[in-house]
Amino acid sequence: MLYSVRFMTKLFPLLIIVFIFSVIILLFLQRSYLKSSNAIPSKEYLVNLFDNLDRQVNHGKGYSEFANNKGFPTGAILAWSESYLLQSYANMYIATKQEKYLIKMKDQIHSILNNRDDKIGRVYDGNLLPVWGSDRYNKDEKWQHYAVHTGMIVYPMLEFVFIVKQNNLLEFADDSKVFLSDGLESIDFYSKYWENDHYFSTDGSVLPANQQAALGRCLIMLFKITGEKQYFEKSVKLAGFLKDNALKEIEGRIVIIDNLKSTRKIKGSDISHAAITAHFIYLAHKNNIVFNDDDDLCNLSNTLRDLGIQNDGRFPFYLDGRGKFDCEVSVGQLFFLTEFDKSLENLMLGLYFEHLKIDQTAKYFQEDWWGESMLGLSSMTRYLYSN
Repeated sequence: MLYSVRFMTKLFPLLIIVFIFSVIILLFLQRSYLKSSNAIPSKEYLVNLFDNLDRQVNHGKGYSEFANNKGFPTGAILAWSESYLLQSYANMYIATKQEKYLIKMKDQIHSILNNRDDKIGRVYDGNLLPVWGSDRYNKDEKWQHYAVHTGMIVYPMLEFVFIVKQNNLLEFADDSKVFLSDGLESIDFYSKYWENDHYFSTDGSVLPANQQAALGRCLIMLFKITGEKQYFEKSVKLAGFLKDNALKEIEGRIVIIDNLKSTRKIKGSDISHAAITAHFIYLAHKNNIVFNDDDDLCNLSNTLRDLGIQNDGRFPFYLDGRGKFDCEVSVGQLFFLTEFDKSLENLMLGLYFEHLKIDQTAKYFQEDWWGESMLGLSSMTRYLYSN
């Protein structure tokens, strides 16, 4: 008995070493799997990861119940965080056909609509407006509405409506009618800020490309849902405007610019805002609106691929190569571009799972980056596994 105890005492440190070594080997194999050129995370892994991360955002309710919390007020957090989560749920439904994602969308959209400015009694110069405003961008903390907020918030609502219509999901029909009616009201409000082929701001200036695109995506979706000619015609005009003004060549790269009427030196948009414009271009392409061939999307894919290769699998802040890497999580939402360049798959997957280690770090992201990381993860799931 004494001999056995002495033997186990000597053996115990060795067992610890073997255990630690085994863990290291397993971690190395997992990392090697993700790094290998043929390694694509399984659908089951991506779905489970998404669901686990989703539960960590306010118990799975996202930011739908946030109303004017100091520092990130209603319109801002709903537009730049919650809208990404809603798009993520739409992606996950398309990839899995699991109705739990539509139920999450339904519940959260109702909450968002209940927080619309006209429904909570917020007045603009004596008027109740169907918008989501914010005081985040004004030094005097004056509450103002922004077209881009409305576009970002309403787009996933319309995605929900389209999914319900396309799949004849009668159990969501009543919710869909409400979302379409309220969404139309919000988008149509900005018709007063439309001129010829683009939108302008409340101060008369031309809206940046990403803000045009945020409303433009809604126009395309409204046409697909209602078939009304006015939305198609506006989509065509806006697509032509952005094709002529938002796509520029800088040092051999085709990039998206945001400041459309600037007389200053042309600079590429940051990746986060450019993703909205690129997605509008993608939707227009898929619906045969102006961007009929693959050229522009192939050029953007090439730009993104080159940035990743030149930066060892990382992506700088701006599409023209400027800046640090503090916004690269935004790249994931551009996963639809892998349709035009398959080599982007490995670059984006490597960024998310090898460098950012999204499965471990995403829960620590600030609100807007959290939303974008979830949209990136869901985009990977959708475009890898929806067919």
